[in-house]
Amino acid sequence: MKTEPSREKLLGIAQAARILGMHYVTVGKLVRQGILRGSKTENGHWVVPESEVMRYAAALRAAKEPQ
Repeated sequence: MKTEPSREKLLGIAQAARILGMHYVTVGKLVRQGILRGSKTENGHWVVPESEVMRYAAALRAAKEPQ
């Protein structure tokens, strides 16, 4: 049985960095450390699912809210 490839939108590190308001080097480190889920393309570039970027952005916002 053949599975369908994921249709989830993938973002490059620079795109994810813009959304998160971070430097692209920081986002790359988060991916390599496993804090952000990502994968390498055939060309060796890191990509991050858009849903993962949105999840992390929400977690950052929640952490900044006063308790």
